[in-house]
Amino acid sequence: MKWLEVYFKKKDLKLKAWKFRDHNGAWHTITNHQTIEIILACTSEDEQQEIGKIIRRIDLENGDIEHFLEHLAKGIVLETSRTIEQAGMANRLKIKEYGKIRRHEIETRN
Repeated sequence: MKWLEVYFKKKDLKLKAWKFRDHNGAWHTITNHQTIEIILACTSEDEQQEIGKIIRRIDLENGDIEHFLEHLAKGIVLETSRTIEQAGMANRLKIKEYGKIRRHEIETRN
């Protein structure tokens, strides 16, 4: 088990939810538990080590770990929403291009 996993299990944080607006103004809700799951499942070993260093420093200074998790959660929401939007734009371009090809095929047949 990795250090971060052990740390969060021992910390036993109470469920807390945050709401953030993305760059399009849409609201998203994410919890501290979801944020932790994403950190553990979707970050590289190097990223987890960096997160661990920051958490150790916060813990050493009796800081608020929830504030740091909220900061990470906001980044997760913004990055996810941007990625989804880019994927949607790529799909719309593919659909638009497909439509052009189909129109050209129909026009050349007539």
